[in-house]
Amino acid sequence: MNVVFPIEENKFNGPENWRRTLVTELSKHNKVELIKGNNFFRNIVKVYNADIIHSYNPSIKTVFSIFMSKVFGKKIIHTVHGDFYTENKSKTGLKRIFWIPFNRICISFANAVTFPSRYLENIILKSEPIVKKKSFIIPNGMDFKYFNKIRGYSKKELGLKKSDFLILEITNFNYEKKAKGIELLVKEFNKIKKSNRDYYLFIIGDGKLFEFYKSKYESSSIKFLGYKVDAIKYIKSCDLFVHFTFLDNLPLVLLEAIACNKPVLSISTGGIPEIIPIDLLIDKGRFNSLEKVIRHLLSPYKYSYLNEYKLIKEKLSIRNVAKHYIEVYKNG
Repeated sequence: MNVVFPIEENKFNGPENWRRTLVTELSKHNKVELIKGNNFFRNIVKVYNADIIHSYNPSIKTVFSIFMSKVFGKKIIHTVHGDFYTENKSKTGLKRIFWIPFNRICISFANAVTFPSRYLENIILKSEPIVKKKSFIIPNGMDFKYFNKIRGYSKKELGLKKSDFLILEITNFNYEKKAKGIELLVKEFNKIKKSNRDYYLFIIGDGKLFEFYKSKYESSSIKFLGYKVDAIKYIKSCDLFVHFTFLDNLPLVLLEAIACNKPVLSISTGGIPEIIPIDLLIDKGRFNSLEKVIRHLLSPYKYSYLNEYKLIKEKLSIRNVAKHYIEVYKNG
């Protein structure tokens, strides 16, 4: 089977990381090609020779590939990664004008549309009910074994003492509802910092709201680090991974923290409850504060969450997830 992905080059966001992982797995038993660069005729040939066009981003290359697919009668699979109606509110200029129409073209022309969570499917169906007849739920997958090869930083390399307790957050500062969770996180952190001077909070991520939150909340114990290409090494180094956001579907960073066997505390929003153990969700489980989850982690039952992680890793291994995509390629 020949699968072609129109990609956004030189980007390291969630959808592109998802695509890289999926392409690596699919390439083991299938031919996979990428629509990239500006060689018009070469890209037309790729579409012509394809069995499946798998789109996932509302870019010019995606729209080009979809229209060429219709000309050549190719099957189109489109994966929706976010609520583009809500995301549109944070766009500016031409992106704000074309964001929703681009996404609607993608899902309208596709033979099958996949969503990483039931939550996101339900959100989109409210505005695009026609998608129901061709929608599939396939969660984001992860090559969990890959993370065993990565060495984290020592506390000394991060400018901390070995005994310091490091809390890590990775978020996107381009969307107000995503970044808004930082206010709650800082509030929770400051509560425990009063009596625990050896606690530190590192926040990774960038976007148009980054400087605002950094100037408002950065302190000697709260560090805003911006974008980090080596973010996985920071996850490997932390004692607790947190994800405080009010807008997220099924974030890959949570799977990355699970891959590193790090305890996770997240706000119960979007599709997150579909993958994270209920105990580790604010507003759902018994850990409704940083203080409570840290007390639990430092107790004799410190590693009780690892058994649940085994089940998550089995379900969301990229090998199993890729099988679901192959099934949709054949029958969707």
